Amino acid sequence: MKLSDVINFVYPRNIYCVCCNDMLPVGREHALCDKCIEEMLWYSKNPFDAKINEFCFDKVLSLVNYDVHAQTIIHKLKFQNKPYIAKPIGQLMGELYGEAGAYFVAVPMHKERQEERGYNQAELLAIYASKACGSIFLKDALLKIKPTVSMRSLTGDGRRQSIRDSIVVTPENKGKIKGKDLVLVDDVITTGTTADICASALKKAGARSITVLTFAAVDYKGK
Repeated sequence: MKLSDVINFVYPRNIYCVCCNDMLPVGREHALCDKCIEEMLWYSKNPFDAKINEFCFDKVLSLVNYDVHAQTIIHKLKFQNKPYIAKPIGQLMGELYGEAGAYFVAVPMHKERQEERGYNQAELLAIYASKACGSIFLKDALLKIKPTVSMRSLTGDGRRQSIRDSIVVTPENKGKIKGKDLVLVDDVITTGTTADICASALKKAGARSITVLTFAAVDYKGK
């Protein structure tokens, strides 16, 4: 039996809604029920667009507003040991980006936290998103060289101070990044601080442009 067969047996594909856990119709592609699809706040224009000149990245694409539905999905993915949620969500993100040719990279997690969780949810999302649009995923392009405190309770200034100088481009990937259009993937963007630090490191390594791609975004009011 193949590993994929085992995974599909343990985590059957798209049987229950990843948000509310209701049973899904047979053949539902993206693991969301009709009710949750209708109630989620889907973005037509990202709230970061009006303030994009404040950051090192060039564009932000997000599927949904960080409402109670998005919070439920992200909490399951990050804190309830349900990495399989990354596949349908990542596929949706890849369809949102919709272009082939860019290199996908993931916001990194410090090795101690990743060992504790068992996976980096941003990396899983980047893998599935890149596959969905026929692009290349650069594994470990960014490295978090020192642990930081949880960002959830920090303000924008506190976040930047906490994460400053903690993320670098790995030497083996510098040549691959130079002159390339990159897609930086994370689960949610709030103040933009983490994505900005990552984008700064990537731009210093020679990246031509950086699009931040996330599942959810918090309404951005400016720095």
